[in-house]
This record gives sequence, C-alpha cells and structure tokens, in this order.
Amino acid sequence: MIDCRNAGFDQLAEKEWIVTNGIGGYASSSICGVNTRRYHGLLVASFNPPTERMVLLSKTEETIFLEGADHPLSTNEYDNSVFPEGYRNISSFARTPLPEFNFTTGNSSLRKTVFMVYGSNTTVIGYKNTGNEPYLLKINPLFVYRDYHSLLHELPNFDFQIKQKPDRMVIFPYYGSNGVHFRYTRGRFIENRYWNKNVMYRIDRERGQGHHEDVYSIGRVEETLAPGEMLWLVFSMDPVMMDRDPAVLCDEEVNRLRALVPSDSVNPWINDLLTSGDQFIVQRRSTDNYSVIAGYHWFTDWGRDSMIAIRGLCIATGKQDVARSVLLTFLSYLRQGIIPNRFPDYKGELAEYNTADATLWLFVALYEYDQKFGDEDLLRQIYPQLGEILVRHLEGTLHN
Repeated sequence: MIDCRNAGFDQLAEKEWIVTNGIGGYASSSICGVNTRRYHGLLVASFNPPTERMVLLSKTEETIFLEGADHPLSTNEYDNSVFPEGYRNISSFARTPLPEFNFTTGNSSLRKTVFMVYGSNTTVIGYKNTGNEPYLLKINPLFVYRDYHSLLHELPNFDFQIKQKPDRMVIFPYYGSNGVHFRYTRGRFIENRYWNKNVMYRIDRERGQGHHEDVYSIGRVEETLAPGEMLWLVFSMDPVMMDRDPAVLCDEEVNRLRALVPSDSVNPWINDLLTSGDQFIVQRRSTDNYSVIAGYHWFTDWGRDSMIAIRGLCIATGKQDVARSVLLTFLSYLRQGIIPNRFPDYKGELAEYNTADATLWLFVALYEYDQKFGDEDLLRQIYPQLGEILVRHLEGTLHN
C-alpha cells in the first residue's frame, strides 16, 4: 500500500502500474491516473497475440458530484498546466492482488479497481462507494484507436459512431474499424462528444519523441452510489464478455493470481516475483504455444530474453508445460542453426535472426529443464534439431 496523501504530482506521476491478459495485451498508467507515455492505456489490445497491439481506451475520468460541486478524481497534463487536479484527492494505491485506487474528498470515499480478463482483450473497472454518504459518480471514458507506437490527432473520419442498447454499446472509431464493446452495470449514459486536445506525455517528451495526443469523449455514465454500492464498466473486443458478470470475472482473476503462489510460500518478496513474473508469459497465436514477452510496454517475445528468462519464470517455478511450450515455440522457427531473436510486431513481417547467443542459451535452458523435469520425450522429439544446430555452428550458421 502506498500512502499518497502527502505526495506531490511529480511523485505520483512517476510511479507506474500494469496488468496483463496473457496474450500480449495490457492496461497501464501512473498511480494517479495521468498517462505519461504513449504506451499507457486502460485497454491496449493484442490483435495477433502477443503482437499487433492497439491502444483503444486511453483512460477514464471520474468526478464525484456532492453538495452542489464537482470533485475531480482524474488528472491530465498539458504543456503548461495540470487539469483537472484529481491527484490531490487520491489517498492510497495498492497493487496486490489487483490495482486499487482509493480517493477521499471531504467525507466521501471511492475505491477504483482495474483488471484484465485473462486470455481476453477485456478490461474491467470497478467503482465502490467506501464512504458513509451517497454521491453522484460521473465517469467519462476517453478513447483512441491507434497502434501503440503511434499517437492520435483529431481526424475528420474518426467520428466514433455508436450502436447503443440498454446498459451497453459498440463504438466504431471510424467506418470499417473494429468495434469496441462497452458495458456499464448501472446508471445512465449521457452523450457528450468532444476532442480533448494536446494531452501531453512527459516521458515521451523526455525521450525526444512526439508527446501530444488528442483523445475522444463520446459521453459519460452517471449514477448515484449509496455507501457500499458498486458500479462496473467493461471494455472489450470480445462481445461474449458483455454478458459475463464483472464481479465473477474479478473473483476469477483474484483466484488465478493467488493460485500462482504456493500455499506454503511465506516470503512476500518471492510471492510478488511469482505473480509479477507471470505477466511476461503469453500465448503466441502463430505457434499455438507459450512464449515470453521481453518487457513491457513495447517489447514482444525475443529469443535471447526468453531463453534466459524461462529458467526463472518457468523452470525454477515448476511450470513444465509452459517451459516446454516456450522451447518448442522458438525451435519451430529454427533456421540454419539459429532460433529467432525477435518475432515481428505485424503480420507479413519475417522473424529476425540477429543474435549469436540466443541458440546457445537454448541449450542452457534445456539442460536446466532436463535437470528439473527429466522429460526424455521432449529431448527425443527435438534431438534432430539440436544436432542440426551443432552441425551448423561447426560448418557455418545462417550468418556464416
């Protein structure tokens, strides 16, 4: 738990959180909700797991209306200003088991929880009145629709048309785009369209990159929450998720995370490593096997990083099926004695074979895998490929 009551804006903006969905997608921002880099977003979907990532939901802006006045909980940064200053109302942040933001304004309190559905490009956000009096909660989602390496600026063809039903809608950023499904479990939707222009991302500015973006509002959800009551929002590329109970989805994710830690493990540092490390293990669609993300926010699965990392992420933790799957993923792309160093971000691109030692690290990982699991069936299966690697390293690999 981080006490945020006496922290300044810079302190809160520099601390980041992330949750992932096991297929390359994620939700991430700073602990005060201000996006500080182009890679931040509450729904960053992977259209070709674990690659082709698109930022779809930039953030949500929350406001408590109480005693005739708005009390903002969200924060945006511009070139010469910070507005609104919702960071002043955040009281604490916790990351375990799920990202949890606690806000206090006057005598009113709100808890916001964010998680992703494992295996789905779906983000769920929960709001609970944790105070002792009712208030009107206003939630304004801000959308983009872009590759996660790029930035969006107002364009005439981006009209964010919606197909609306009671308690849900599908949002089409432009004609012919994929639809983003959006559901709210209670309240009313009030359409209010505008571009929020020139939001600034400070980390991109520090890196010398373009650092301004325009994000789009289609409107807000409003609902009065009595003490103890909850409101859920669901954003997804999967229409099936619109009919799932968000509270059940939340329980399922918490149970999944708890199952990652052995019941007899009492070291909190090790327990944190087990749960955070699991976020790097992803499904690769092209091989229908597991792979390992080299790092968030922008890396995909890299051969050298994966061969080093599975020793701790999968082998030492006893995840035999995952480790076996990762090894087969990279061996399935073996080319003239070399496993790939990088898989492409987009369809049609070729894997890159530009590392000398990734294939040597494969042998280190295989040795530790054999010592841990004694899986002779796997060794027999891949023995011809291992022999090919040795011969190629003696006679000349892909790069001679």
